[in-house]
Amino acid sequence: YKYTSTKTISTSSNTKSTATTFPDLQSKWGFVNDMKFFKAFARSTSANSNWSHQVSKNYTEDELTQKTRKDNFAPLLGMSFSMKGGWTLDLKFNWEMSLQETYTGEQISYVGTQKQTIEAIARYSIRGIAKKKLPLLGTISLENNLNLSLTASYNLSKSETWTRTDPRKQVT
Repeated sequence: YKYTSTKTISTSSNTKSTATTFPDLQSKWGFVNDMKFFKAFARSTSANSNWSHQVSKNYTEDELTQKTRKDNFAPLLGMSFSMKGGWTLDLKFNWEMSLQETYTGEQISYVGTQKQTIEAIARYSIRGIAKKKLPLLGTISLENNLNLSLTASYNLSKSETWTRTDPRKQVT
């Protein structure tokens, strides 16, 4: 895992911003290569996932003006297959979520977003080499490479906004 913290202070405009990322986890799932289901059609299989959580805050004159929380699963699940027959296949499912709070006067404005992506990439490469003997020139070598790639992706994005009264500013 990784822990990252950043602080930026501007004395001329009396602003400060902080950003903290924890955790930033990456994992590889090695056991999928041994599963009988995948061995039926793939020479090798690997899977991985990644999750990072970030909180950032902006201040003006030491008063909180904006706070953002982000969770990024990129990929939530990613799988790579080396197929029998020479094909490779990469599958990824990514999921991102964020919530931004903006403090203005007595109101808090919220913007929440979610993004989901499914992506599949299939690749095939073939290489051919032929050697020919030619009179007076000797042996020449001819090489031919063919690379095929097919990418399909599906993206879904959703955003919501709402406001409420800031409980810190209410008079009781």
